[in-house]
Amino acid sequence: ESRPPKGGRSTTKCDPCGLGRPRDCAGPAMTHPRRLLPGVTHAITRRTANRCLFLTPTDFVNDVTAYCLGLAAQRYAEETRLLAFMSEVTHYHMNLTDTHRKGELSRVPDFMRDMNSNLARALNAHYGRGDSFWCGGSYSNTEIHTERSLVRQLLYVWA
Repeated sequence: ESRPPKGGRSTTKCDPCGLGRPRDCAGPAMTHPRRLLPGVTHAITRRTANRCLFLTPTDFVNDVTAYCLGLAAQRYAEETRLLAFMSEVTHYHMNLTDTHRKGELSRVPDFMRDMNSNLARALNAHYGRGDSFWCGGSYSNTEIHTERSLVRQLLYVWA
């Protein structure tokens, strides 16, 4: 009988950057549930696997990123409002407001699933890869509750 190590994390070796240098790929077994309330703005970050430089700005990467972001923003326009987005070579930052009505399910997880999945598939195909594109686990999501925090987040993303 084979059991995963304590904490449910895999310790298998992989080569996520395609550089021929295996690394330990250990992601969390499961993410915690998110609190998604109507009217709340979120500061969201998502990192590439092992911080590989998959989001290095090129015309193709920029166009695909803009397309995937725009597609998700259009698809979920009634339930979400995209305030800002900034991509760096190993991760991105996004500010997104959840505009769903009380009593309805939030569409932020759907927005994030579609955006991240489409971007990963397109860029993996571009790089000729089939491995995980994103870091194990899920995206980082921090609620923004004050106007001062929102302004600081927006300035960081816009700068």
